[in-house]
Amino acid sequence: MDEIMLRHEGTAEMIVIDLDRESLQWTADGDALNLDDSPASAWQLWVTVIYMGMRDQASSLHYQSWLGGMGLSYVCANTRYVIAPPPAGLSRWLVEVWLTHLESGWRKWLGRWTGHQATAGILRVVAGGGSYDWYASCWALPGAAGVDIHRVGSWEWSEGSWGWNEGVRPAPAFPSADAAVTSGSDSVTPIS
Repeated sequence: MDEIMLRHEGTAEMIVIDLDRESLQWTADGDALNLDDSPASAWQLWVTVIYMGMRDQASSLHYQSWLGGMGLSYVCANTRYVIAPPPAGLSRWLVEVWLTHLESGWRKWLGRWTGHQATAGILRVVAGGGSYDWYASCWALPGAAGVDIHRVGSWEWSEGSWGWNEGVRPAPAFPSADAAVTSGSDSVTPIS
C-alpha cells in the first residue's frame, strides 16, 4: 500500500489528487491502461476515472462490485455511462484503496473486526490551477462493496483545463443515450 500513499497527499478525512502531477500510464498503442492485480493499479484506474469524469463533467462516479463488468461507471446529465470492465483481480482493490485512505481510528478497527465497513470523506482534485471537491463514500459488506463519489459545486472543461462555472453547466459532449462510445483510451457505454 506504500506505493499508493506516494501518489497523493491527504489525511483520513481528505484525499488530495493532483492531476497536473499525476501520470496517466497508457499502453504504447494508447487505448488501454497497463493494469495488473495490485493496489497501485487500482489507484491508477481511479485516477483515470476521476480524470475522465472531470473532463466529461460527471456529477458522480461509482463502483458497485455486485454488477461485475458493469460496476464501474459515472453519471453525466442524468445518464449513467459504464466504463469498460476493469480486470477481475482489481475488484477487491477498487474498494480497498478508498477504505484504506478514508478510514481512521476506531472506525477502521471496528470495520475490520465486524466485516462491515463504511466510511466517507472529501476528495480534492487539483487540476488546471484550481481545486475541485468531491464527496466520497465507501462501504464493504460480506459479498458486496461499493464506492460512490459525488461532485460538490460545478465546473466545466475548457481548452484542456478546468474552470469554475458558477452558472448552469453545459451538457457533456456525449452521443445519444443508446450509442456506445469507444475512442482512444475511453470506452464507455451508456445504459438506461
